[in-house]
Amino acid sequence: MSERQAAQPSILQQQQQAEINDESLLESKDTLETSTSSEAVTETAPITSNNESQEDASSTIVMNFNGESWVEIYDGEGEKIAFGVKKAGYIMTVSGTPPFSVVLGKHDAVDITLNGEPVDVSAFPKNRLAKFTLPLAE
Repeated sequence: MSERQAAQPSILQQQQQAEINDESLLESKDTLETSTSSEAVTETAPITSNNESQEDASSTIVMNFNGESWVEIYDGEGEKIAFGVKKAGYIMTVSGTPPFSVVLGKHDAVDITLNGEPVDVSAFPKNRLAKFTLPLAE
């Protein structure tokens, strides 16, 4: 056997080394999957922050306009969140911090929900501006 042949591993030695490498890869993969799984659990664990309490304080108003009406809405922080004349068939959704200051030109032409609950504005006089605060006082 020449020096070159002696220096080169035999086919059997190459196959054995390949099997060892394959087993090492499988063990590494199992370790990786285990660590990835625990990392995933760590990443998806609930995180509490001040933002959650702020989001919980937000409310949503949906107005379905059955006829043309003027609308103006300010949220509890004084920010104007809706303004203008809306046409029949328009559905407007706004969110903000309650309480909301609302002005409607023709309240009887608008169906309103606050956080999915219907708001009854039928008690307001017809043919007049309706000025009210949402949520309505009980």
